Amino acid sequence: MGKRFFKKPPPLFEAETFEGLLYRVYTPNVPDGEKVPLVLFLHGSGERGDDNKSQLKNAIKKVVHRKGNSPFMQAVVLAPQCPRDCYWTNIERPGAYLLSETTETETLKRVAKLVQSYLKQDFIDENRVYVVGLSMGGFATWELVARYPELFAAAVPICGGGPIDRAETLKEIPVYAFHGRQDPIVPYCASADTVGAIRAAGGKSVFFKTYERGRHNIWDKAITFSGDERNPALGEWLFTQRKNEK
Repeated sequence: MGKRFFKKPPPLFEAETFEGLLYRVYTPNVPDGEKVPLVLFLHGSGERGDDNKSQLKNAIKKVVHRKGNSPFMQAVVLAPQCPRDCYWTNIERPGAYLLSETTETETLKRVAKLVQSYLKQDFIDENRVYVVGLSMGGFATWELVARYPELFAAAVPICGGGPIDRAETLKEIPVYAFHGRQDPIVPYCASADTVGAIRAAGGKSVFFKTYERGRHNIWDKAITFSGDERNPALGEWLFTQRKNEK
């Protein structure tokens, strides 16, 4: 009996390039005339490179996978890859910082332009654009919503830190932050100080989930978080956020 060959299913994330920036994109089936949310996913420093694949290693495939039913699968998901010798941001110390003392990287500018290019698609709901990032991508998540608040309806920074001098801007954007209290890479205070500054400025649309025994690699738990007595499930919360309802 001869060998049987099975055709491989197409990849969930298609490989693309935008102005030299490598990225992967997942696109759900979108009925004619309907619009879907857009999620920007930003990886950590360990997934930098030029293979246009490593950026999918952590977290995102926990919610976007074959036979999955996460609300993430009802959105277009962009996953750019930061070049090997670059960073999303110019943050020198792993904590909260001042945006006024930080220059924007060319890579982050390109990421913002990538998002803006997708907003020209008629099937993207421009009022439901979200950014999710972990570690280095967590810092970039905070910085993107501080620099481009008009683009995003909500942000999910995971084990990152943000610009405390932009609390007045950040308080207007729904945020769901995650951090492990025992994190040896990015100190817990990076998220705690940023969230504290937003709340002190009058921000009321911020949730902060602390993993008391969590270290740095909490991202898989965070992106699939199903809620507890103090915090809502991430997916349910995220996809109800809209810019025009603020």
